[in-house]
Amino acid sequence: MIGRRSLLFLTLIGITGAIHAGGKVRLSIHPLDDYRAEITWEGQSRWWQIERQKEDGAFVALGRFDSSSHSLYDTTLSAGFRFTYRLSGRTLNDEEILIQDSVRTFMDAVRIAGIEPLTGSSALMWWDSLDYAIKKIRVVATKGSQTDARVLTEKNAREGWIVLTDLEIYRDYVLRLDAVSDHSGPVSGAPVRYAHRPPVVEWIFFPAGRFRMGSLLADESPLHKVQVSAFLMSATEVTNREYLRYCDSVRSPYPSDPGFTGKSNYVLQHPTCPVANVSWYDAISYCNWLSRLSGLRPSYEKNGDLRPTNGIRLPTEAEWERSARISGGEFPWGSASPTRQLAVFLSDTAGQKRSFGPASVKSCPPAPAGVYDLAGNVWEWCHDIYGPYAAMDSISVDPQGAAEGPTRVLRGGSWADPADMMRATNRDRMTPTATLATVGFRVVRSVSVTHPTIVNRRIVEKDGLLLP
Repeated sequence: MIGRRSLLFLTLIGITGAIHAGGKVRLSIHPLDDYRAEITWEGQSRWWQIERQKEDGAFVALGRFDSSSHSLYDTTLSAGFRFTYRLSGRTLNDEEILIQDSVRTFMDAVRIAGIEPLTGSSALMWWDSLDYAIKKIRVVATKGSQTDARVLTEKNAREGWIVLTDLEIYRDYVLRLDAVSDHSGPVSGAPVRYAHRPPVVEWIFFPAGRFRMGSLLADESPLHKVQVSAFLMSATEVTNREYLRYCDSVRSPYPSDPGFTGKSNYVLQHPTCPVANVSWYDAISYCNWLSRLSGLRPSYEKNGDLRPTNGIRLPTEAEWERSARISGGEFPWGSASPTRQLAVFLSDTAGQKRSFGPASVKSCPPAPAGVYDLAGNVWEWCHDIYGPYAAMDSISVDPQGAAEGPTRVLRGGSWADPADMMRATNRDRMTPTATLATVGFRVVRSVSVTHPTIVNRRIVEKDGLLLP
């Protein structure tokens, strides 16, 4: 007792109670679920006051009650955080009562929903639900002992995804999400084991988003609003080496030699150049083979119809244009006019060497998102049947082209095309059974990354308190 004041602070979960001159007083905190706790107390007092500690350490009153009250429900909690309560009162002997106790709520409102390797050193992680109070997500990785734990990165939790970098190939990790809320510091979620292995394809992630597709020119009009779901796009066009692996696996004929000047025996002797002379049907057959190789369900029926799977496929025209317009400029890299340093194309600029035939992928810098050769090198098959854009006042969600028609869409221009055809909105078309020395392809995959569901199951009555 200090000057007629008896104090006892209890900070361990599950330890409650106090003995003082006025008799026995007990404070108990009972978590009911992620968002509710019952607070009860025993003893005799002229009045009772319940307070809850804020993030800055100060206490705020939840309510003041007469001597007959002995419980309340706090329904304003958040999943996965520690909450500290304080009971104060005045005994019949006029002694002050002050008891403190804490409770930790459950941590299931934020969880890792998926991890997908992108490259040999990076992976995509996403979460599908989020407590309303969580503001940031920190990703902590452990290799071996707990002392190896390090924060990989931190991000706004509402975005729902994060790209992990600087991963070591063939390394096993234990990953966890640390959530930071308004109420407390980081709180750890359930750990997930992740074995980082190189993917079959080097992927670039594009989150779901909206953009204005098309232009005012010819078949590029009208400008229209499009919403595209999240997807992965191959960083490069499919190379000769990659395509020959498929041919050998399924015993398919090699593409015919294009006869490029200075590139004799193109398919066999230039493994890092993009494959050419492949039809649309050749491309989707490759996609199905690559899906099986990756443990995914193939995307295409034999007639070319697209199945609703997460397998590897050709990009839709909308996905292709979204990836090419990230820069916001006329070209995939921005607004600067094409040069031989930016794209492999038929340059007419004085002093610049004309190109005849494709170059190795990654010969020019990537577009801002990390994708190479979106302009030039070879035209790229898209999934869509070619047709005019529909004039729409509303947003078109994940469009897949015309319902029917004799040709399929080509995008990106090639080594044999002038600068104007390097524009991000430029379109062309070709019969799906045809092949050309200027036409190849790249691949994509859908991923189920969306903005997380914001979980808020609070039942708020009388400022969050349910009184008995």
